[in-house]
Amino acid sequence: MNSAKDKLSDRSSFNLDFLLKALDKGLLANSYIFAGENCDEEKYLVARELNKVLNCETLNRAGAERIQACGVCQNCAWIEAGTHPKTPLLIESLDYKSIKIAAIKDLQTTLSQSSSYFRIIIINPADYEYLNKHSANALLKSIEEPYPRTLYLLFSSSKNSILNTLKSRSHCLQFSAQQEADLNLMLPEDHHLEN
Repeated sequence: MNSAKDKLSDRSSFNLDFLLKALDKGLLANSYIFAGENCDEEKYLVARELNKVLNCETLNRAGAERIQACGVCQNCAWIEAGTHPKTPLLIESLDYKSIKIAAIKDLQTTLSQSSSYFRIIIINPADYEYLNKHSANALLKSIEEPYPRTLYLLFSSSKNSILNTLKSRSHCLQFSAQQEADLNLMLPEDHHLEN
């Protein structure tokens, strides 16, 4: 049986490893931009694997190159099947219409209710054509003052298609192959993680 990591491109596998190392070192940010065109499936796979690690009941750290979800506990099974009752929280524009401010306010109401689970919030697409200024400003408040145990993942076609206010408060991970300069993580020098 192939692991999810086997299904990922080298770039996506690198991004997953980066996120897991950040988590292991206590450096996981509360908001990331997953940038790249035509790679939503890989973005969702990385989000799912990270979600399993964040919510695993019997996390495996012993002898592993990186922390790993057990894959068999109730949370791992729910997340793998896409049936977890509390995470991830998806705000999607499947019909390519704007994400309304009401959807962001509903999200904030949901997040204000306590949860024992780590909640990943996926906004797709988070490009400025879909996440208008009003919706982005409402989301910005949540990112600046995050609820406990929340992680925002903003899916976009490019890091340049995110409003600057959101971009300045999020770390960017590139998912699709582009020029070599674009493949570098968009993080301050002190946030690069060593093996």
